[in-house]
Amino acid sequence: MRRHPDRFQGFAAPAGHADPALRLQGLRPLHIHAIVSADGCLPLTTQIYFDGDPLVTSTIEGPVPAGAVKAATRHDDHHARGLDRPYRTLTSDFVLRPAAGPAASPAP
Repeated sequence: MRRHPDRFQGFAAPAGHADPALRLQGLRPLHIHAIVSADGCLPLTTQIYFDGDPLVTSTIEGPVPAGAVKAATRHDDHHARGLDRPYRTLTSDFVLRPAAGPAASPAP
């Protein structure tokens, strides 16, 4: 399959800045690492992959779990935002597990 680099630009920064940092050509699909934490909860370290990237089915480690592949929305209002080309956004919800111990235990 042929990869389409212009489909995945501009997730974390204007197009052209984030793309090289996210891409390890030929080895891994585009992805973002997320580390999420909150008081009283266990920290979560995860990766978010992007739909349409043909490499999500054939990574070094094997296929990416379907729940880790998210849809991005293309926006064409880039000039109004001071960008030189369309950009994409992605929304993802994270659920943290309570930490074991007195802070997470219900009162007697």
